[in-house]
Amino acid sequence: MDYSQGEPSWNSAVFASFAYVSYPRAMVTSDFSAVSDDWSISNLHAINHTCSGGLEFNNMYQNISSIYSLQTAAKSFTRLERRACMEDFIDPLTATRALVVVALNVTSAQNNGSSLIYGGLSGCWDVWDRSNFWICGAYETGPRSRWCALDWASTFVDRWVGTYSPNSQFPRALIDYCLVGDPGDNSQRCAIHYSAYVLPIVCAFTCLESLLILWICLKYRENTMLTIGDAISDFLKNPDVAMVDLSSGNTIGATTTPRPVTVTEARWVPTRTSWFKAISIRIWTISLIL
Repeated sequence: MDYSQGEPSWNSAVFASFAYVSYPRAMVTSDFSAVSDDWSISNLHAINHTCSGGLEFNNMYQNISSIYSLQTAAKSFTRLERRACMEDFIDPLTATRALVVVALNVTSAQNNGSSLIYGGLSGCWDVWDRSNFWICGAYETGPRSRWCALDWASTFVDRWVGTYSPNSQFPRALIDYCLVGDPGDNSQRCAIHYSAYVLPIVCAFTCLESLLILWICLKYRENTMLTIGDAISDFLKNPDVAMVDLSSGNTIGATTTPRPVTVTEARWVPTRTSWFKAISIRIWTISLIL
């Protein structure tokens, strides 16, 4: 049984990962247990040698041997009927067993004396979330036309047509039952990863940024006016000593404590300023670093 071990690409200090199992899968004839053929000799074209899943599948001969080993291992496997087999393998993240699918309507005599119809690895030529393709592949109207879910698969369980493979002489054989190996537990293989180089840098700059924010809060305690509503609220609390009535030119007195700023008329001159010129280069640099 092969477990995927994809190389992580560090674009953050900490991230979580989940595991999936690339399990060997073979479709065999109805009389495979009574046939004494050698899969590595009797049907060389039944194995899918093409892998596009990544570095974890580079060892082609090891992958092929895991499929050939099913011929002997199947004798001790557990039998599952069609519905139970569907339920066990419909979820790509919980399917962990080695699998032998037994055909109902194909014998070794019809398959040129070989009991192996087709063999491959889940997640090898298809991506991990399509490793259940063999369950619904014969019923799809086009590539990835529909997600293979149990509610859909249950509609054809009684006449279940199995693995579709252009290399097989019987690409659409009826499935009788499944033989499965011991299960694994993917919940114990999930993990949280961190980079020993990236994490200290991120923590250091985060602490620096927090200290700068705290320093600004302690140094500048004045209320900041962000909207017109803030300005009106501030004026109602602290009116200016004198306001000029712009319509009549009269000065309106105030009885409050004098303030250093008075409201006067000013002409607005619209100008267009680039975002890059709104603040200084030093502030831009500090902001981008933090």
